[in-house]
Amino acid sequence: MSGYRYRCNKCGITWDEVSTQYQAEAERARHRHEAHDDGPPDGDTIHTPNARPWPPTGALITVLVLVTLFIWGSRHGR
Repeated sequence: MSGYRYRCNKCGITWDEVSTQYQAEAERARHRHEAHDDGPPDGDTIHTPNARPWPPTGALITVLVLVTLFIWGSRHGR
């Protein structure tokens, strides 16, 4: 799968895969209007199968330490 899918867990329906998030959001808006009086039902989600997760915590800490050392060094290296 390479696209976006809208799912309403309350109704137990998953819509066909679409190519853009905008199209999935349009499906969600249409369903909310028709089935839920424009309200967001519990479990209302847009699935992005190829979404990348955040970098590992170790990588984030490493970047933070390097940025801190760079800033500290530029202020105290004069």
